[in-house]
Amino acid sequence: LHALTDSTDALWDLLDQEPVAPWTTLLVTSELYGSRSLAETLIAIRKKWPMVRIAVIVSRLTQDTRQLIANCAAFQIYNVRVGEKFTVSQIVELLTQDFTWDAVQPYLDAPVTMTLPTAASTPSPSPVSPSEGASASSVVSSYTVAVVSGKGGVGKTGLIANLLTVTGQWPAMALDLDYIKPSLPLYFHEANDTPTLDLRRLLTQIQTHHRPPMGAASMVVIENLTEDDTRDIAQYVEHAEVVTPSAKIVPGASRFETVMPVPPPVVMSAILSACQRQARFVFVDTPGVPTDPVWIQSVRQADFVVIVTTPEYAVILETIDLIRKLDLLKIPREKRGLIINKRSKWGYSTAAIRSTHLPGVPLLGEIPYDPARWERSLQQHRPLALDHPKPWRALFHAITQVEPERPTRRGWFRRQASS
Repeated sequence: LHALTDSTDALWDLLDQEPVAPWTTLLVTSELYGSRSLAETLIAIRKKWPMVRIAVIVSRLTQDTRQLIANCAAFQIYNVRVGEKFTVSQIVELLTQDFTWDAVQPYLDAPVTMTLPTAASTPSPSPVSPSEGASASSVVSSYTVAVVSGKGGVGKTGLIANLLTVTGQWPAMALDLDYIKPSLPLYFHEANDTPTLDLRRLLTQIQTHHRPPMGAASMVVIENLTEDDTRDIAQYVEHAEVVTPSAKIVPGASRFETVMPVPPPVVMSAILSACQRQARFVFVDTPGVPTDPVWIQSVRQADFVVIVTTPEYAVILETIDLIRKLDLLKIPREKRGLIINKRSKWGYSTAAIRSTHLPGVPLLGEIPYDPARWERSLQQHRPLALDHPKPWRALFHAITQVEPERPTRRGWFRRQASS
């Protein structure tokens, strides 16, 4: 039994000095303070000594202690008890048994369970929490959300299209980096419409700034950008397609392209950086292959990573592999969240996914099974959130922790005439 001083600093000293864990079980309370936060300290211990059982006693639930529990759960620290009085058997159980996700789930913020209303229903107003003393236009920092999946066709693009329409007065952009199968514009206009931006033309223009030496047999591999490149990319993003009064999209390759050259990762990264300078919120539709260099750069540039999965067996397996890739890239687990898209009636239950297959990934929300509504939305090029914004605003808040301001309805959004 080791008694430590009442500070996280003592634990950090042990981390620095001891190559092997000095104990098999560590018990702390949420009242332990120091120059480093308790969550940061426990996560560091988990990473260095993964075999140590970490137990946490939380005296009462507050916003801070809920966040502490969520951060711990992201690293499979589930041995948590909440309360001011415990029996001896409860303490013994806390110190000797390995708890599961179910032990901490009641203490976490509830995920958003979306209910799409019928066409005849009217959505009720959503609460508005504007920034304290500041308008949306006065905020200059950008928040980037990379939306990823282990398998294509799980609903990444549809999620982004709907989130983009509920940002209220905040300037927002969606960037389609899936240059193999770009489909984001389909949620806003006809497939045969001439694209506002031409990615191939931009890449060709940048290539002219990197001419190969005289007599070279091949083109130059672009690894660094010139000032001309940066200027061209900034102008490219400035001409992004406006889809709502406060939202724009930067599409991927044109659907008219038969063969599209692989864009240099440094160029796609610079396009994302240009979007971040222009918008308060940036949503990134990542390439479908998690080993793609553009995919890797996207998740590294993001402030938060949303993992989209469906309940089917094959998709869950790919999602598990995707999470391992995020671990290898050292993407912090506290900066990830899960959305389950009920694309079909088959597959695992939400409870099984959370407790058995994908434990430790906070569930942000569920999108219900409603294929007819989604198909109609895509055919009409009108995201569902334009007619039923309330559940999508809740999902936006779960992802960004920002309450979107509700825009004044002016009937601005263009809708294609029915044929």
